[in-house]
Amino acid sequence: MDTKNIIQELNSILNQEEIKMFMRLQEIISVLNKSSNLTRLINGKDYWVSQIYDSIWPYFEDKSHDFHKKKYIDIGSGCGFPGLAYAITHPNSEVYLVDSSRKKTDALKKIIN
Repeated sequence: MDTKNIIQELNSILNQEEIKMFMRLQEIISVLNKSSNLTRLINGKDYWVSQIYDSIWPYFEDKSHDFHKKKYIDIGSGCGFPGLAYAITHPNSEVYLVDSSRKKTDALKKIIN
């Protein structure tokens, strides 16, 4: 699927509140990234395709399973993907973010709070 179609698909599966949350998350990560170097995938299509879409498409593609009200663990969370993307799109689920880097876990605490 080309990038244009992915952006259109994101607009069809995300509601306005989720889009606002992802935009706010992008702002927060951008600020933290200046001092912590969490990810290079933070601008434009890199963020919306490689971070957001790649994190959530499996949950929307597979219609045969109910992914709501589940418990998930994101091991090696880095800057929070896919865990934060899943948490935004499935707010009734529990998501645990785990990373071995203190720098990244400190950044994740700032992002979540």
